[in-house]
Amino acid sequence: MLIVSDRAFMENYLIEQFKQSYDVRLLHVDDLQHVASLSRHYDTVIYSTVAAASNISHIHQLCDAMDTDTPENFIFISSYEVYGFEAYRGMTVTERDVPHPDSPYGRDLLECERHLIEWTKTHTPTSLTILRPGEVIGNDMTGRIRKMTDRIANGIYMHLPDYDGTISLIHAEDLAKTASCLRGKCGIFNINDGCMHRRREVADAIAHRLNDKRIFVLPRKSIALLKLISRMSPSIKKSLAARSYEATYDIAAMTAVTDNCFTPRDVLAYLYSKS
Repeated sequence: MLIVSDRAFMENYLIEQFKQSYDVRLLHVDDLQHVASLSRHYDTVIYSTVAAASNISHIHQLCDAMDTDTPENFIFISSYEVYGFEAYRGMTVTERDVPHPDSPYGRDLLECERHLIEWTKTHTPTSLTILRPGEVIGNDMTGRIRKMTDRIANGIYMHLPDYDGTISLIHAEDLAKTASCLRGKCGIFNINDGCMHRRREVADAIAHRLNDKRIFVLPRKSIALLKLISRMSPSIKKSLAARSYEATYDIAAMTAVTDNCFTPRDVLAYLYSKS
């Protein structure tokens, strides 16, 4: 098995999940530019995305390196961001819904998905599994959930009444387990813990994990002022929209294909269980 990543965050969880059953080799994304072809045959290749929006160039390089010796299984860890946050506001999102990414990261990952789908059409018998997890919780986590955690830790995060949208979550260990369960299953799969987590509940759980860090509530008068200013400030308008974003990412496909081989933990219950 080959794991391609930037050696941050998910790599350790994937190694722990697969090391008992596979001879796991690692390849840093920055080294792909020097690899003309893979040095040996790999039954499974896993690509764990880089936080910066530069994955498509790495995917092109990796596909070129696999041209002469294709793996039986390719697992691409994408993100729910490929759907976009505005297109499906207030809706239940399934894998059949057309992605409309509205962030550089989401657009980058969708381009990767499309390239891999086209590549596998001409490189049989590679089975392509695309995972679209929500925000991933774990040690050294990245992305939006990391930014929220840092703001809470630094005492600058505040609750905004009436701006309490939902956040899709999955623990990194469960994402790695899902990758194991879905290996060899061709398709696209939403991945989360199956719970509807409110933003305020998530922030409070993270604050609890951070030794009960206090989170203040912004007064409604201040919120009214923010709403007024947002008409002239696109950045504030975007921030308020993100705070109120709601959507449910359906995981029925994942559950059906894995035959309930495991049940992801409730991430909030996990956060509260760690004192």
